[in-house]
Amino acid sequence: MMALSRISWLVAGITLWVPSRGFSQGQAQNADSLRTYFTPENVLRFADFLFDQGDYERAACEYERYRLSGWQEKSDYVAFQLGRCELRMGRPERAAAWFLEAMEATHRGSLADSARFGYLCARMRGDKDLSFPPVALHHREKIGDGALKCRASLLVALYYLDRGQWQEAREAALQAEGICGNGVASESLARILELAHRGEAPALKSPELAAALSLLVPGAGKLYVGRRGDALYSFLVVTTSSWLAYEGFHQQGRKSLKGWIFGGATVFFHFGNVYGSAVAARVHNEGFCEELRRAIRAEVDRHCRF
Repeated sequence: MMALSRISWLVAGITLWVPSRGFSQGQAQNADSLRTYFTPENVLRFADFLFDQGDYERAACEYERYRLSGWQEKSDYVAFQLGRCELRMGRPERAAAWFLEAMEATHRGSLADSARFGYLCARMRGDKDLSFPPVALHHREKIGDGALKCRASLLVALYYLDRGQWQEAREAALQAEGICGNGVASESLARILELAHRGEAPALKSPELAAALSLLVPGAGKLYVGRRGDALYSFLVVTTSSWLAYEGFHQQGRKSLKGWIFGGATVFFHFGNVYGSAVAARVHNEGFCEELRRAIRAEVDRHCRF
């Protein structure tokens, strides 16, 4: 009986010991996994992964985790990546500070050139005065990579484009042509020159001329603006109502109800057409300017996406 009791206690002990030992081993494995995850290499690898996925906010947090944990290796690269994150999140002032830190920390040629170019992109987007062109020319001379030197030269032209200084933009682009030569940059140069030309000779319409044309011929002002369908509609409405008014007065004289109704409609539609033509010209001009601004911003984004 006592032997049986001892065996029962032994079985119970083994039953309790085996799961607890397995649980302890699981805890140890989890702890090892956490230690492995928080190694500098894995934190940096995860930050790069988030950046490649376009999750710039979380990527910046991981890069900051790397820096604040005291790991100094690749600090220049981390500062550079933080600058890229801030630039893509639309915070050029903070991006410029990170790129400047990367420039001061790095001694590697390619990373130093990229950080300098990123600094210029951030300065161009953040500056509200005319201090950027001399800054860009100063840093351009320190860039060793030929392609980045070319892109830094084109940044000056883009800066002027973004501020509506068309002649200065064209002159800066032509000066950059000697540095860029032929190649991929020639496409950017051609687009910049085309945008400068559109700004210098905008395809704007005169609201006064549009109104005057419609006053003379119904719908002519809208045809001048480029709205052919509206022009035809206005012409048909005004001419039809005026013909019906003429027909009514011709048949019944001044007492013609038909003549007075359609005569009033003719005056209303005609002057509405005159006013609408002037408005259409203003809307056309606003649309042209907005489209030009979007094209310039798209070129800036394309140029500074690296």
